[in-house]
Amino acid sequence: MGIDSRNRDSAIGERSAVVPVRVTATRGTSMIAYTAIFAAALSGYAGVGLWAVALTAVALVSISQAEHAGLYRRGKALGLSDATNATMLQSAMNALLASGGAYGVGLVLRSYLGV
Repeated sequence: MGIDSRNRDSAIGERSAVVPVRVTATRGTSMIAYTAIFAAALSGYAGVGLWAVALTAVALVSISQAEHAGLYRRGKALGLSDATNATMLQSAMNALLASGGAYGVGLVLRSYLGV
């Protein structure tokens, strides 16, 4: 059995302040993300170029970075740069996939409705 995290500091002999990091999306940031994805779907429906997918992905990555900036800084300070960079890259790929999928749904609706 490992050392309980509450007793770890006393086992080491040092007391350090534990600062909780709260990671929750507020209603405002969730709505901005949904609006960005909806905009990608509307762009596909309107027949806008593929640059709309990249623009929406940048918006989603920016929202993610704004929400989790404290965790990224804390991870890098703890020496987890590789894991932090991999997480940021995965977030960017998820944003690109979400915006591309929404754009594709817009294109399918456009062809289905015959616009």
